[in-house]
Amino acid sequence: MITSYDEEFPDGGHVEANWKKPLYRRIFRKTRQRGRFAGFSLYISNTSGIEGSTLRCYKDGPQLPPLNFTAVCTVSGRYVIFFNERLDETPYPKGYQLQNVFTELCEVIIEECGIGLYGEKCTQQCSGNCKDNETCNHVTGQCDNGCTTGWKGDMCDNGCPFGHFGRACKESCNEHCLQENSTLCNHVGGECLNGCKQGYIGTHCNNCKKVEPTI
Repeated sequence: MITSYDEEFPDGGHVEANWKKPLYRRIFRKTRQRGRFAGFSLYISNTSGIEGSTLRCYKDGPQLPPLNFTAVCTVSGRYVIFFNERLDETPYPKGYQLQNVFTELCEVIIEECGIGLYGEKCTQQCSGNCKDNETCNHVTGQCDNGCTTGWKGDMCDNGCPFGHFGRACKESCNEHCLQENSTLCNHVGGECLNGCKQGYIGTHCNNCKKVEPTI
């Protein structure tokens, strides 16, 4: 128990502070709060209950949890549900509060990854190729609404295969493009990368080259 202290100062003065409450009461209160908090679960759900399509992303225990707590849940849903219970005739670890149990939540902060980031701790970067410049799914990194022109795959991180370009890679390079080192046309706009075959001109090699008559 701390009751008071005196401290000498160089100028001969001193300061005295009296503690009105024993320290053990403060420690006991903190331990009791942790005991009520202990054993909780966090659920991510698309409904307001834990029944149905609900995923438990965190389960506390058996040690008493800290009062300042952070959990990383790499799933998506509309609701974050805090759930705890004490069941009759069920043994619980030492320190769990079993009588007059209630939960004190002073502050709850729910954060998702910033724009362009996804995954656990938001350390992964999106491909940057999602349709209409949308950011990727902050959990999976996938482009939920498809890819921008010239890209394919769930994460839109693969360019169109050889000989194709455009939206969903459905367009074919012009047959008059020259092939060089396994390249033919640009996978986004279809421009011929290596020029045109003889007799054709234009960025897409779709115009006939005029031949001046000889005299």
